[in-house]
Amino acid sequence: RKMMTPNMFRVKNTDSTVRKRTVSARSWEGLRPIKLSNLQLFSTAKGRMVEAVIISDVRVSVGITILIEDAEGDYVQVALYNCLPLAPDHAAMESLAKRKFPLGMKLQLMEPYYKIFRDGNRGIR
Repeated sequence: RKMMTPNMFRVKNTDSTVRKRTVSARSWEGLRPIKLSNLQLFSTAKGRMVEAVIISDVRVSVGITILIEDAEGDYVQVALYNCLPLAPDHAAMESLAKRKFPLGMKLQLMEPYYKIFRDGNRGIR
């Protein structure tokens, strides 16, 4: 298992529209990496984690949206929810999101769920 550094963030997340059947209480121990190209649509990669780097600025709406790239050069959109405290306004929320999820930050996503978003793009939630 890789040690966490100040420039890393780990995410456990769920999906609110097309849902995972269950939310895991799994620990990070024993998770095996999976390439973005091996994710299966509408499926949770159980026992797996995506290791990637943020390659876009954060977009803030209800949650935050970023693009990530894995070691193979594949990239995908990621939607993250409930990762930030409430802020007084959109500008403050955007500033906070950019500080917490900077360009180039390494991420590990536990048991990613691969889906089609409302805009038609495929991504991880």
